[in-house]
Order: sequence, then C-alpha cells, then structure tokens
Amino acid sequence: MKKLNKFFNKLSTCGIDFTLLQDALIEVGEYKKRKSPAILFPKTTQQVRQLINYAVEYTIPLYPYSKGNNWGFGSFVPVKNNTVLVDLGKLNNIRTCDHKKQIIVIEPGVTQQQLSDYLKDTKFMANLTSSSPYSSVLGNTLDNGIGYLGRKINDMVGVEMISGTGNLCQYGYLSTKLKSKDLTRYIPQTNFGIVTAIAIKLTRQPKHIKMITLTFETPSFNKISSLLKSYYQDGIIRWVSKISPIDHSLFYLLIPIITTSTERQKIHLMINQLKKLGKVQIYNEPKIRSLPTSNEFVGHWSLYHGQPNGYPTASYLPFKQKIVNLDQYSNTGIRLLAHITPLDTPVIKNIERIISGVSKESTCTVDYRLNILNKKSIALVMYIHFLRNKQGIKSAKVVSSNLFFSLMEYGYKPYRLNIDIQKNSYKQNLSSNFKKKIKKQLDPFNIISPGRYGF
Repeated sequence: MKKLNKFFNKLSTCGIDFTLLQDALIEVGEYKKRKSPAILFPKTTQQVRQLINYAVEYTIPLYPYSKGNNWGFGSFVPVKNNTVLVDLGKLNNIRTCDHKKQIIVIEPGVTQQQLSDYLKDTKFMANLTSSSPYSSVLGNTLDNGIGYLGRKINDMVGVEMISGTGNLCQYGYLSTKLKSKDLTRYIPQTNFGIVTAIAIKLTRQPKHIKMITLTFETPSFNKISSLLKSYYQDGIIRWVSKISPIDHSLFYLLIPIITTSTERQKIHLMINQLKKLGKVQIYNEPKIRSLPTSNEFVGHWSLYHGQPNGYPTASYLPFKQKIVNLDQYSNTGIRLLAHITPLDTPVIKNIERIISGVSKESTCTVDYRLNILNKKSIALVMYIHFLRNKQGIKSAKVVSSNLFFSLMEYGYKPYRLNIDIQKNSYKQNLSSNFKKKIKKQLDPFNIISPGRYGF
C-alpha cells in the first residue's frame, strides 16, 4: 500500500489524472471477478512514459486499454488481479495521413466513428468491424480483430510504443532510424509495452459495390464452399464474406462485390451459379436507401463502405440502439469465442454438432457467424448469450469452456482469447521463444499487462 501511495503521489506531481477503485470490476462476459486499485488517464505519450517509469520504480503492474470495448473477451478488465488500469482514451489524435502512400497514423483513443468522419471527404476508407462506432481502431487491430475488408493486423505497417523500461520504440513506417529491426508484426497480442500509435493502410473507396445474398440449406454448402474458393482465387471476391444461420438447416451467405467493367461477365456467371443453390438477392445503393437504418443489411452496407452507421450489426448485441458501454447493460451477458477454421465442406456440420452437444441442457443461447477471409480460411465467431444472474453466469462458464475445447479437438485454433483462458490454459503454446526474448528485453520487470496471452 505504501508503494501505491508513493506511486500515486508521483502521478499527481506530473499532472496525470487517476481514479481510485474499491469494488470488483464489471464486464459483460462475467468472467472471474478482478479488482484494480485505480484507473490512470494519461493525456499524452510523454505522460505514458512518465507513468511507466514510476511503475518500474515502485514495481506497480499496469494494464493499458484503448476504449475498453473488447466485449465478450473481458472488455477492459486485466488478466491478473490488482493490476492498475491505464485508460488511453484521451490519446485520441489522428496524427498524419499520407494520401500518396495511403497510410494514416492514429492513437489509441481514435474510434471507428472518428476515423470514418476524418476520411469522409477523401478517396479512402478504413477496415472497420461491426462492434460499435465507439470502439478503438488501434485496440481492435492489436487484438487481431477481423474487419469487413479482412484481418486488421494485415493493415498495420508501423508501431510506436513505450516499452516496459520507459523507452520510446518506433517500428516500421513510424521508425526514425534507417537501420533497425522492424518488430511491427510481433506486437499484436503481446505486452512488451504500451502502444501509443499505429500506422495502418487505407483502402481506396470503390466506385460501385454490390451485396449479393444467398439463402441456402445445409446440403448445398459442399458446392458453395468450392465456388467460394474459386471466387477468391479469381479475385471476384476480395473482402470478407459472411455466412449466418437462420435456423439449424437454413443459412444466408453475404458476398460483397466490387463491380468493374472488366469483371461484369464473371459476376454475372457467379450470380447464375448461386441461383442454382438457393434464393439470390442483390443489394445496390438505391435498394439500401429504401430500407430503414436499423436494418441489418444497411449496417453491412455501411461497414463495407468504411462507415459505422451508429447501430450494431453483430448478433450478440440484444438490442438495436446506439451503445457506448455494453458492460453496464443490466440483464444480458455475452461471451465470445473466435477460432480459425478451414473453408471446407464439414465445417458447418461440425459446428452444429458441437453446439447441439454442448448447449443441450443449458440456459444459454449459442449463435455464430462464419467470416470467410480467403480461399482457405474462415474466422468463426461464437456468441454465448446468458442472463447475468448466478445460474446464467454458471451456465455460461461451462458452455464457453466446453465449446472452446470442443473446437480445439477439431483443430480449430483460436485467434483471440478471453481473459480467463489467457491467464490459465493454453498459454504455453502461444508464447514463442522469440517473443519471450523480446519481452525480456523490452519489459524485464514484467510491468506491462502481466499474464496477457501467456506472457
């Protein structure tokens, strides 16, 4: 306690705001309860550097987060108990935008809405997710999020970070040194330091986008998976397609198409092929404009254009309204699982089999989405809905654990983990020797996010 008081006194002298905490932290996944002594609110990169130096001096563990909207995986809650929270929301500057190189540099507090508004009058757009307009672009990128245009870590070309020793580290596009090792691709899902900025690639706004939907039954997935592989192979589909269950045997496939004069014949052939497998609908701009803004397809359309429309499209959100803090929603809890599966025939059957086996006698509801990334891979996201009472939370814990290990038995490895799994199981496989060496060099005192992804 004496160390903490000295630490807080030092923060006061350099103008870093903080709030002391007493109660257990509340988050929508209802994972194991954790406490934190305080939340710090730095406003600048220099203040981040100062608070890390003081944390090293008094051996105070820190857990940074951008906006805290990592819903279903633990939100803003640290992996280990009694870790001081660092809210980076006030670092919300868009530093530079290089139109020639199509690269923008953003800080942790920059939200999807802020970035979209900034790019509104340009020829470019960013790769966004359906989480919330108020979610951090940087935070989701560093946790290996999937956007509507693809995996977000593929957009990241540079990192600025304050290491666990208080040093300013700059990599890739943000490096000021001519000859230095670029660690950009090793930074996501680690805890080497506090990231204060990233550089991400932008995408040029296409002139014409269509959304094609196909409603199909389970037996058709064999043919559909083969067609999807060929469409991605030929470049007809470039972004993330989505498969959603309507019920246990009926699904819809959503395909974004960038229409160009050279590809119209291929697209026409694709539509005819899909019509043989189910009901096809085509959404263009006039049709989208005729729908209410709360319609799910309006949300998808907006996000394919790099514009969060203010309404969540993700199925795990139990209502259609603008949301700032889902953790405070009083009744419904959510847990998420995120795994990579191959794009092959039995994947839907396997998932349906796993869900029916795990949730048969549960009070939870399990839903899922398949995000098709390319000709080989699918990002599977499962949503466990439950009531936030004692019975509901207990059921969610059992169901989420059983689902996780059932998916692992099929060889479907996770690409994101919740805070309980990060702390307890699976961590040995995630901690490569090379990353351990980086951790030892950049954060030898294990000050930053202890336990995060097994480090």
